[in-house]
Amino acid sequence: GLAEALVEELGKRPTLSKIKFPSIPINHTTISAPHRDNNLEGYPSVAMGLEDFEGGRFKAEGYDPVSICGRAVVFDGLTTQVVA
Repeated sequence: GLAEALVEELGKRPTLSKIKFPSIPINHTTISAPHRDNNLEGYPSVAMGLEDFEGGRFKAEGYDPVSICGRAVVFDGLTTQVVA
């Protein structure tokens, strides 16, 4: 299923394969308002685009905006972030 595919994809990426995830929220065709993730003290967050699409510019406080289309970005989820 989707969860297994996501775990497999994360395992292929050396920078992500050692990260332990307490949860994996999945969003589909999402544009988010600026927000901070809750209850993530001590855990990194990952934003990842799984297929080709337009848009998907990810911006987190303290990081340069990047496209997450076909790539993963590790960041501090306690910082303000937005996907547009």
